[in-house]
Amino acid sequence: CEVFLQTKKSISWWHKQEKIKPIFNKVQKILIQPERQVLYESINRRFDKMFDLGLIQEIKSLKERNYSQNLPGMKALGLKHLLQYLDGVVSFKQAINLAKRDTRRYAKRQVTWFRNSFDPDIEINLIYNNKNYPKFSLEKIEKNI
Repeated sequence: CEVFLQTKKSISWWHKQEKIKPIFNKVQKILIQPERQVLYESINRRFDKMFDLGLIQEIKSLKERNYSQNLPGMKALGLKHLLQYLDGVVSFKQAINLAKRDTRRYAKRQVTWFRNSFDPDIEINLIYNNKNYPKFSLEKIEKNI
C-alpha cells in the first residue's frame, strides 16, 4: 500500500522490473573493530571532549526550550542523566558516569550485533590501537580482492 501511495505503481510492478547490475563485480565486507578496552577509552575521551566543547550549555538550552522528552533528539545517549543533574536528582559525577556507561553499553550491543549478524571478509582489530601493532594496510586488502 505504501509503495503504491508513494510511487503510483504496485509492488508487483516493481518486482517485475529489470534488475540493475551492481557497480562492482567483487565486493569485500570489511569490519573495523577496535579492541573493547580501546573502544571504551575512546568513548570516555570523546564524552569528556564534548563537555570541554560546551555540552552542558547546550543541554541547558534544550531544557529551557521545554522540548518533549518523546522527541527522538531528546533520547540521545546520556541526555537523560545530564538533565537529571540539572534538575538536582543526581550529582555531576554520577550523571557523567551514567552517561558514559550507557554509551559503552550501546557500543557493546553494536559489537554483539556485528559478531552475530555480520560476516566480514576482512576483519581489522588493531587500527585504533596506539601500541606498536601493525597498522591497517590498504595494500593487504587489495591483494585479497
